[in-house]
Amino acid sequence: MAKDDLVTFKMLRQKVSLSQEQLGELLGVTRQTISEWENGRSMPTLNPSEMQKLCHLLNCSLAELVEALENIKRIHQING
Repeated sequence: MAKDDLVTFKMLRQKVSLSQEQLGELLGVTRQTISEWENGRSMPTLNPSEMQKLCHLLNCSLAELVEALENIKRIHQING
């Protein structure tokens, strides 16, 4: 699978027209935290209700969210 075919966390966020800062404010985290999630430097450590809220904000299922976060690792592997 080509990296261009992989849906990422950033793509989910952009699809719902939220900035990193806006999403961070809605979740109670910083813009930098959102950036770290998007770049694969860290993964969300949210409780179940926060994960549900994140899925709602991004208009995606939990499976889609997990896949988008995992795709960052795949892209890093493809880029070597």
